[in-house]
Amino acid sequence: MTVAPNQDIQVTAFMGDVFGRDHMNVYVGTPGNPTSTKLNPNLGTFDTTSQTYRFSSYSGVFNPGANTTIVITIETTFGGANSFWTINGIDVRPIGLVAPLTLTKVGGNATVAADGLTIDYYTGVGAVPNSEVTINPPLGTVVDADGNPGNGLQPDADPDVKGFQVFADASGNFGFGMRRPTGLGPITISAEDVTGAAGTGVVGPIGGGPLAASTNPYVLPNPYSQAYTLPSVRRIDFGPAGGVTASDNDPTNPLYLGFDGSSYASTPVNGLGWVGAAFGTFDRGLPSSAVQRDGVFGAATTPGDFEIDMPAANTPYSVTVQIGDPAFQPGRAVRPGHQPRDRGVIGTPVTGLSVPGGQSASLTFTATSDASGRLRIRFGATTVNGQRVSGRPRPSRCGRPRRPSPSTARPSSARARPPSPGRCRPTARRARCTRSPGPRRGRS
Repeated sequence: MTVAPNQDIQVTAFMGDVFGRDHMNVYVGTPGNPTSTKLNPNLGTFDTTSQTYRFSSYSGVFNPGANTTIVITIETTFGGANSFWTINGIDVRPIGLVAPLTLTKVGGNATVAADGLTIDYYTGVGAVPNSEVTINPPLGTVVDADGNPGNGLQPDADPDVKGFQVFADASGNFGFGMRRPTGLGPITISAEDVTGAAGTGVVGPIGGGPLAASTNPYVLPNPYSQAYTLPSVRRIDFGPAGGVTASDNDPTNPLYLGFDGSSYASTPVNGLGWVGAAFGTFDRGLPSSAVQRDGVFGAATTPGDFEIDMPAANTPYSVTVQIGDPAFQPGRAVRPGHQPRDRGVIGTPVTGLSVPGGQSASLTFTATSDASGRLRIRFGATTVNGQRVSGRPRPSRCGRPRRPSPSTARPSSARARPPSPGRCRPTARRARCTRSPGPRRGRS
């Protein structure tokens, strides 16, 4: 294939089949060294075996140097589930001929809280009319394919293709909704025509080699960057991924963030998660409430450290944790720590707590963030259902302040009962943190 020398070019490969394919590589090279530089950064880039999609489109930027001819080589390697490679199309063009897309946030480009719950909407212009565009944010989740918040969440416009696709209209306009991440970011949102004809954001990365462009990955002109802040309140409902997630009548934070046994990565990536070990999840189903029915558990010999990034450093936060299991009776200890890098434990508000099967206990204590704003809560012999962390005191369900109490918590029935006059409704399994003067207890 003839190209202009010393110019950056974009190569897009569209690969797949109705049959699963894996272990495929695409190389861009010269006649003297045809496999010098790999397009795909890893062996799984074009895999479709055991996936919900059947095709994959991937782009990268190369520079041929003084060469005027490039060679594109496709192979399948040993060790995969099949011995065939398939390619459906390829697009090679100077980077200057990639039509620019422009993204705009509905309501204005503002810094927003990384709560993992809110869906923000974006519009795009400049696409090829009626084309298919892949939306690829490094953080957050694309959940709506038409950018209209008033008609419900529309699914991926082409689930046969890897990633999340939307369709442009006859004027080249498109839109999408994206659920915010839990990490601080910031992020550059990438959008690219599946053929490579238009795009914005980040292209690549590609595998190393002499023909890789000097910038790898390559940032197209006019990128859209979204900035985030850490929320001041975290309400977390532990349980299996994609499971039932609780909500209530809290006037400012009614929704819980569903969270499983996933690991903490970093403040920019996810801002919260388990540290040091992987933990299992459970869901006992009805009749327990949305928070009580599910949770995360660990063995007595493996404490569970849950780390949360909060916006303020060296600040006391009130932490409310609800623990229990509708089916089993574990013993527990809860310890707050604010030295996340050495896993230091600085207090033990609750030890020897035993909650009978079918019941739950809610406890509140104070933990102070470290110099980076991190909190770490350690659970021993654990099943934990939920957690809340915030920088303000939380009233009881009846609207009255909770009374200070010793570092213990009483079990209560896991099944919610109608409240009697002057009595709080039993809470569900959860955890919540707010700034508070000291240990408290509450009936769940």
